[in-house]
Amino acid sequence: MNSRTLRHAPSDTAGETTIEDCIHFCNGLLREEVAMVRIYGRATRATRRRPISEGLFKVQAAHERAVDLLRTKLLDVGGISWEQDCRWGEISEETADFQEDPALVLSLDALQSREERALERYTSVLESEKRMLGCKGLIRAELLPLTRRSIDILHALSAVERSSVSPFAFAHA
Repeated sequence: MNSRTLRHAPSDTAGETTIEDCIHFCNGLLREEVAMVRIYGRATRATRRRPISEGLFKVQAAHERAVDLLRTKLLDVGGISWEQDCRWGEISEETADFQEDPALVLSLDALQSREERALERYTSVLESEKRMLGCKGLIRAELLPLTRRSIDILHALSAVERSSVSPFAFAHA
């Protein structure tokens, strides 16, 4: 086994995964988390309704925590974040569209759908035999619980939204 390879624990039967695989995978997650921080920032600024904006701010803070954790993981494995590596380019096309469309940013259903897709992605990684143990530990201990709490907050905000006629008061540009 070379120095750039991680050996999985006996309970993880996938064999070996390279450090480069871990760096690539964590950078993919990091890009999406950075994008979500931006999206929730826009959504929070776009509403003046206190319960909604406070809830969105909590979810944004969870994504900021995920960004910090992923950057730390990248440093731990000797990698650099996509933000420092010009080869990575911009965020995904879906995320870029999401950021450009104010209706999507302000839709709690759209935000909740994105969080649920992240939850599915994390769950599938944990169930996969092909992902690296170091990333699984981070997902299991930190990213998955953060995502579940974000979904719970968005469910509660949706209930607030349904109970009122106009959930968002837009700031004048």
